[in-house]
Amino acid sequence: KALGAGWEGRRLPPLRRRCRMPHPYAWVKLKQNGDQERTVTPRAGHTLTPMAKGFMMFGGMDGRRNDQGNPAPNSDLFVLKLGAQRTYQWESIELDAASQVPPARTLHSAVSTSADEIFVFGGMHSAMPYQSLQDGWILDTSCMEWKRQHFKALPTGRQGSVARRMAGLIQDRHKDEADRRNSSGKTRLSKARASVSDSRGSLASLSFSSLAGAATRAVHDKSGFRTTLNGALIGA
Repeated sequence: KALGAGWEGRRLPPLRRRCRMPHPYAWVKLKQNGDQERTVTPRAGHTLTPMAKGFMMFGGMDGRRNDQGNPAPNSDLFVLKLGAQRTYQWESIELDAASQVPPARTLHSAVSTSADEIFVFGGMHSAMPYQSLQDGWILDTSCMEWKRQHFKALPTGRQGSVARRMAGLIQDRHKDEADRRNSSGKTRLSKARASVSDSRGSLASLSFSSLAGAATRAVHDKSGFRTTLNGALIGA
């Protein structure tokens, strides 16, 4: 049977035909619709989160500078909508003047936590001087409103604790571990004190007469061993 033949003696198609994908990957450049003046500027370090209303873009750096002339991030908020015929459109989100707005940032994290909410955390607020952020914000896309999130502070005296959750520390586990460490420490201390007490009691029970008797027996046993050894050598 020829190499590459099938079970019924029929040849299989060439490898390149057998491995051909039904829909090969290919990059397709989209065309922009809408107002060209209100599009997103070229940028880096932003986030793009898929939501029901579109892809929400927040923050990043696009070459703008602060009052000192240093590169600075921004707090821009846009929504990207994909259309038919391989098109897309950017829409700027206008927030209420009285609403809260997160500080400008780049290299932050963003993730959707529900169908309408996006959680944003951290990022870099300034490169010169370097300033990073540790705040959290929720964007409600149903009304386009930002809400500042407040985290519970780490309790004092909890060094080395690593079990945490978003609502706070898991207190029970740390309490059990602390109680276990205290119990084992007390047990070791009690054993050490008992050992010291036994040693002191043994030393106190020894008298001068008992020590002298022990020394005499040791000398006598040593002399008898020498006598027996000498006799054995002479007899030989």
